[in-house]
Amino acid sequence: MTGSAPHQPIIDEQATALDTLQATPPLLDTAELKTLEAPPDVPFEIRRSNGGSLSFVSVLRHLPGKRVVGEARGPEGRVLAKLFVGDAGKRHWEREVSGIRALIRAGIPTPEIIAAEPLPDGGYLIFTRYIEGATTLGARAGELEAAEGRNEHEHVTALLGPCFRLVGQLHASGLVHHDLHPGNFLVAGRQMMLVDGDAVSGPMSADLTASEARVNLALLIAQFPMAWMLEPSPLLAEYRLGNPALPDDPIALASAVRKARDKRTADYLGKAGRNCSRYIARRHFQGMEVVARDREAALRPLIGDPDRFMAAGELLKQGNTATVARIRLGEAMWVVKRYNIKGFVHALSCALRPTRAWHSWLAAHRLQVLGIATPRPAAILERRFGPLRGRAWLVTENCPGRNLREMLDAAHAPHPIVGGTLVDLFKVLVAVRITHGDLKATNLLWHDGRIHLIDLDALTQHRGDAAFYKAWARDRARLLRNWPEDGPLHAWLDTHLPPAR
Repeated sequence: MTGSAPHQPIIDEQATALDTLQATPPLLDTAELKTLEAPPDVPFEIRRSNGGSLSFVSVLRHLPGKRVVGEARGPEGRVLAKLFVGDAGKRHWEREVSGIRALIRAGIPTPEIIAAEPLPDGGYLIFTRYIEGATTLGARAGELEAAEGRNEHEHVTALLGPCFRLVGQLHASGLVHHDLHPGNFLVAGRQMMLVDGDAVSGPMSADLTASEARVNLALLIAQFPMAWMLEPSPLLAEYRLGNPALPDDPIALASAVRKARDKRTADYLGKAGRNCSRYIARRHFQGMEVVARDREAALRPLIGDPDRFMAAGELLKQGNTATVARIRLGEAMWVVKRYNIKGFVHALSCALRPTRAWHSWLAAHRLQVLGIATPRPAAILERRFGPLRGRAWLVTENCPGRNLREMLDAAHAPHPIVGGTLVDLFKVLVAVRITHGDLKATNLLWHDGRIHLIDLDALTQHRGDAAFYKAWARDRARLLRNWPEDGPLHAWLDTHLPPAR
């Protein structure tokens, strides 16, 4: 026993050294970060030009091949760090620094720069003060959307008023921000801050014109659900507290908002079918699949054999052209819709055109970007033989809500919250010229204070007013036919729904 005692410190030293080695975060360089398609595992370290290091403890945003943003720790303490690793990294880094300094000079609240420096391996780094307890306006907006009965205009104004006022101050200072989405506004206590200096610039002319301000304001308005912007006057009043110079031209502003919303929708739909931060897309001779990145691991078994899971699930619909089943994977419920091929002639008619699954996939994304509730699309699968398309599957998150056929009583007007939400939904659809194409009450689900549209196979956004109003008249009539014509509910809906021309 006595002979073993002298070896104990050596064993302790080896264990300590091993623990230290295992606890040391890996050192990543710019070349490695540039090749990553997925966010790097944390923690990791980068080497700085002064010989020191910075340790990332979280990744908040990752643009593959371009940028990594996250919380980091170093000699300066807790910071928000941005790494620019792409070929245009220097240009974006310089614009980030320049934009933040411009905001500070203009008195626009933004986290101040602590350090901005090139990295020894070719990348560029900037880090700013970490705002303890801050959240984004996007997170706050999501909470408001999810709060049943809390989407009234006064709540929207209370949430968004400081944002519009801040953008008014920005424009009054002669600056514009080209990426005015809710994630670029930080809320810390009662203060709102604007971030992302890379998107900040001065006016195209010597002074910021009314047109430039209007276009930038329209970009902001287009970021929020359409239902929130049905009565924009209170928010425009908040904007004018920061920038009284905006001319009162509602027609010009409405036109600018429509263009901004159309562009945002086109950009959003463009990403729905390719590899990006939201989706993993795979295409090969025998098929195609697109899966939400944050759902890919959970859905991987289903993607490999969707029919097996459908057969074991709860059958919701069995038809010649489509089969729908609700399935469970782990703790989550999903709805899978298979688009069937009826026969040889039907196969030929479908082979060279986009599948109905693809149409529904894009339709769901279109509704999402407009802030119109629909079950989240999680995956689309298509069987192919080269360019020829065959069967397809659409996977969405399950919406457990009650359909309006079950929920509404034909003998009574709807509850004010349900009725107001229903009317606002159709005001939004009319404003953006979208028709559903099959407005059975069973295709409208009430859940978490919102009405969710499902079965989007025939959903259409019309280019012209004439085609839209013809289709809207059919939609409106189909919705009313769900309840007896001589009942109070039918009369209430006929009075309150947007009219058919």
